[in-house]
Amino acid sequence: MEITNELRWNDAGNNDNKYPTYSKDMIENYTSLNAENPDVYPNTDWIGLIMKDNAPRQSHVFSLTAGSKNIRTKASIVYDKIDALYEGRTYKRITVVLITTLQ
Repeated sequence: MEITNELRWNDAGNNDNKYPTYSKDMIENYTSLNAENPDVYPNTDWIGLIMKDNAPRQSHVFSLTAGSKNIRTKASIVYDKIDALYEGRTYKRITVVLITTLQ
């Protein structure tokens, strides 16, 4: 509310009314107004509603190496999953590598 008032005050050319949108009384007593009627004076923790408390990470590797005197082969599969702090931003990746070398 204070930022909105400052924005409106600046837009209006810095006139004498420093509380063009929300009154000083409303800003100072908002907590008690919210306790009396939370539907009219809401206090929503948007960050708490949107953000998660943690973002776990998983990484799994399966690797296989084989070979003979003349040929060596290495194959690996890697699975990575990185969760985000908010929904819809989970990152998943599967990497497959096959390397064959002749000696």
